[in-house]
Amino acid sequence: MRANTKLEKQADALHSYLVRQKAAIEFEGKPEHARCFTCGNIYHWKKLECGHCLTKKAYPSLRYDFMNTEPQCFFCNIKNEGRHIIFLENLIKKHGKEAIDKMRLRGNNLIKERKFYLEYIIEERLRELLQLKIKYPSVEIPKGFVRMIKELNYVER
Repeated sequence: MRANTKLEKQADALHSYLVRQKAAIEFEGKPEHARCFTCGNIYHWKKLECGHCLTKKAYPSLRYDFMNTEPQCFFCNIKNEGRHIIFLENLIKKHGKEAIDKMRLRGNNLIKERKFYLEYIIEERLRELLQLKIKYPSVEIPKGFVRMIKELNYVER
């Protein structure tokens, strides 16, 4: 497996985990259930996926952008190919049109050093996960993430 592929999988897993955990905490104050951003149905956060309004293929620099990602059920994300029109309408309601327009502009940025970018994203998401754990002790940190934290010499409090 190429190094970037492994890093991308780690970054994807961390970002997805945080998107879904944060949504659950925002929804009910604890990491249990969250709403699908596009259909509104409620699921356990582990049953949701990390959906992207502006696709990873068309906007690779927004792949790990929290404004571009929200939890979606399998039906909306995969079976309905992301339901991008509803997704965009909901993002505009949540963040405002101006913020979404700025996000689109950011999406045109090129990522020159992919390996360093992915390493940066992984470190940032691990820090955010630790902060979430401190604020909400019931948040579970999966073993794979604990190993990554130890490899980077972060200390879990």
